[in-house]
Amino acid sequence: MLEFLKRKQPNIQKASPEMITQVTTQLFSEIYVDEKDLSFDDIDKILKDIDVDTAIKKIERAVAGKELIVWSDNEKNRKIVDEIQDRFNDVKFNRIFKYFLRARYYGYSCFEKVYNTDYSLKTLVFIPEKYITYDTLGKKWLIKAGTEEKEIDYKKFLLSIHEWNVAEKTGKSIFTGIQTCFLDKEMFRRQLRGLAKKYGDTIIIFGFDLTENVKKITEKAEKMRKLQGGKSVIGVPMVDGKSLKDNIYVMTLSDLNTEVYTKLEDREKERLIQNILGGTLTMESGNGTGSYSLGQIHQESFDEVVEECCSFITDCLQQLLEFDGLYFGYNPKEFYFKLETKKDRDKEIELEEKEAKNMGLKIDNILKLNQVGIGLTPEYISSSLGIDKKHVIEIEKTVAEFAKKDKKKLLIESVKNTFDKRMRNSEIKLQEFVKNIQKSVKKWLETDILSENLNFDINIMEEMYIKTFLFGYTDSLNQRGNKEFQEEFDPFNMQFNEAINYFAKKAPILYEKLDDITSSVKDTFFYIKRSTELEATKRVLESLKKTLENGGTYQEWKQDISDIADKAGLGEDGWYSNLVYRQNMVNAYQSGRYEQQMEDDEYFSYLLFDGVEDDRQTDFCRTYSGKVYKKSDPIWALIYPPNHFNCRSSVIELGADKIKELGLEILKSNKKELKEIEKEIGDFAKPPTDIKGRKKDIKTKEKKLVQLKLEIAELMEGKR
Repeated sequence: MLEFLKRKQPNIQKASPEMITQVTTQLFSEIYVDEKDLSFDDIDKILKDIDVDTAIKKIERAVAGKELIVWSDNEKNRKIVDEIQDRFNDVKFNRIFKYFLRARYYGYSCFEKVYNTDYSLKTLVFIPEKYITYDTLGKKWLIKAGTEEKEIDYKKFLLSIHEWNVAEKTGKSIFTGIQTCFLDKEMFRRQLRGLAKKYGDTIIIFGFDLTENVKKITEKAEKMRKLQGGKSVIGVPMVDGKSLKDNIYVMTLSDLNTEVYTKLEDREKERLIQNILGGTLTMESGNGTGSYSLGQIHQESFDEVVEECCSFITDCLQQLLEFDGLYFGYNPKEFYFKLETKKDRDKEIELEEKEAKNMGLKIDNILKLNQVGIGLTPEYISSSLGIDKKHVIEIEKTVAEFAKKDKKKLLIESVKNTFDKRMRNSEIKLQEFVKNIQKSVKKWLETDILSENLNFDINIMEEMYIKTFLFGYTDSLNQRGNKEFQEEFDPFNMQFNEAINYFAKKAPILYEKLDDITSSVKDTFFYIKRSTELEATKRVLESLKKTLENGGTYQEWKQDISDIADKAGLGEDGWYSNLVYRQNMVNAYQSGRYEQQMEDDEYFSYLLFDGVEDDRQTDFCRTYSGKVYKKSDPIWALIYPPNHFNCRSSVIELGADKIKELGLEILKSNKKELKEIEKEIGDFAKPPTDIKGRKKDIKTKEKKLVQLKLEIAELMEGKR
């Protein structure tokens, strides 16, 4: 083609190096191979680039230098915040953050949750992306182990997805949209093939005058295309006034300047680094690491990227609070994680504590002035406390009303403190109880569990139950006079008979009642023991049933007895054993109070529902907190605590004089309300001393257990 053109047009010239560079840049900007979706291999190639690796490590170091803090915007939650923080402090999160950031590159990252025996988080184990896949048809995430695939259980795994949306359920990589010329070194050859198809092996370049009209330039182009056999040609503006025959140039594909392509590639790399470190990054040729060194980064832009990474990590970790709150009994929506530098956090806490202290002093002074009859204007209060005047509402309150509130508060605080103290001291035998449960379960598991009954050795709890019952009785009796039962010794540490005599001396009224009380408690404890044995049996057998349903055998299931006990919550640090002990201590204490308060007494004829009003309080207990009913009101047969597991509410006995002194309103229940209560709290809607309810509960459990054993027998029969 070149020789043919030379014969037809003797003035054809070889394009100069400058023209070749100019044309090459234009050609490569026009011809692109279709971009493909990023694969893990593509991302691996990008991450191995030394400049990219340097940029990523810079981000990782900045994030790892942060401290993970549990926080709540509600000041009342500070105690719970500290408890949650203590549980998460042992997890080496700073070593794990970089794996969360992998979701920014691969779209997602996955971790297995490993728990301690007390169900607090021990660590997160990163699972490489290649073992995690999304089933688009089944719309579920799967984890691959060899040839098997299993759906991800969010109780056991934590999945972090970067920029999830309906169209991109597997997340989005920050590398998406970057020119594939950075990824594919062979792209240059493919582009050359694209250029050959469009222009031919020999490219004609013609010059035109910028003053010429479009029509004339088009005619020149068509003339050149005919010489080129219909292929495309390139027009270059000229200002030297030469004619068309003197302004024809040629270049071949072999003349293309490959350095231009390299510059294009580096331009893509620069865009990629900007995606990683922030949009204000500049790259310059230099003697740094790799082919190009990282230039000066605007700190503000970099900080924004680090903050974005921190927000992504803390959003992902919110899942941990949901499960932690479920087990440890708080509302996770009121708490969140944040990543801060240690210095910033200390400064923030110091400032908040100082402000809270100053605010408290000001409010205290205002209240003291109010109580002695000195009022302050809303303008002064607004200015002093730094509160907008529109939020300061003037309410008439007498000194007497303030005094009533203070007395009621003191009464409630006294009962709450005593209750907390009893529950805390009653745990002296908790570990011994848990170990006895573990021994009983292991001994039973060594027998034919389908024919042998589980028998617990829990005499320790029986003695503690009676002691706690008597504490409830005597505490309620002594609180009639607003005084705490002050004991010189702790009966929980005494021998049983010694403790009983001690209670009788402190409360002589017990001499006549001790036999009836201990007999009644022993009857109650029989049903507690039986109910606990049935529930524990059910938990173990459900584990066996699940194994059989999943294709396992009885022999395989029974290989590790300790593991069976642990999973059922009946092992060395069994959560279920702990729950049984603590719940029964609460029930024993409230049973003692109920026994004393329901005795005939013309003077003390009212009861006040005392709920612990904090963020852990349930909606049910919050509804009745502070309400007063007559002892004879049928509502007490339903709402007397405990009303749920870990219930901290209590009931205070009051006389008519105290009702008047505190300015309390006497309420009366109705049938509709009573039905709604039974529906809402179910099995808890009964007095703590109720025997009939326990008998009924045991019969129900026994029937369910028989059915469960039949189902297991059928499954085992099918395995033979």
